[in-house]
Amino acid sequence: MCRECYLSENRLVKTPDELTLRVCNTCKGYLLKNSFHDVMVNPEYEYLEAAKELISSETEVLQKSAEGIKYEDFEDSKDVNISYEAEYTSNDTILVRLTVQVNIFNTEEPLIDKSRVVVKIKDTTCEVCNQQKVGYYEALLQIRGEEDISDDMLTKIFNGLQERFQKSYQENRDEFVSKIQRKHGGLNLYTSSADVAKELGRYLKDRYDADIKETAELIGETSDGQKNYRVTVMARISN
Repeated sequence: MCRECYLSENRLVKTPDELTLRVCNTCKGYLLKNSFHDVMVNPEYEYLEAAKELISSETEVLQKSAEGIKYEDFEDSKDVNISYEAEYTSNDTILVRLTVQVNIFNTEEPLIDKSRVVVKIKDTTCEVCNQQKVGYYEALLQIRGEEDISDDMLTKIFNGLQERFQKSYQENRDEFVSKIQRKHGGLNLYTSSADVAKELGRYLKDRYDADIKETAELIGETSDGQKNYRVTVMARISN
């Protein structure tokens, strides 16, 4: 079959007619490749870019191989160029137009095909926001003084801690503080992992020369039989 006849019966590109972009209704993060990504600055713009990436992961293009000409995932393809034009057609709908250039017949000019995909934005709640909502925690940081810590001192301590756990969250959204309580003249911070509590404890040690003690309580076993512990980090500050 000649090139013209083949192309009259086969598209250069295969795309779905419609895809769904899942967006967390709490943090506004979006789901791509089984992971949620935080919105950094501009949600509307970042959802447009996410829609393009979502389409790329679901697109197949014609490729020439030893077995002949066949469709392969765009992300694994060679000598393919795709340009995108994305726009909102409503608050929850993005229309993406694709122009695809492929060279599979070793010609000077690439072959060109066009397609369009509708991306619907659907609300969901990400796992991290669910965990924060229910107060999930794996470790507890307790901050205490020899006597009750003054309000001014607690505010100063908390501001320093907040700067650090917000930075940790930006680097890894699975690391967060789910709840903060004023307790026994100090503070309790409930953290998503022992690593977060220990890191904050190290900050208190360096900044306030806090005395740090760690304990672990067995709270059960994981599905694969591993023992599951809840860690408590006690930071005692001289005042």
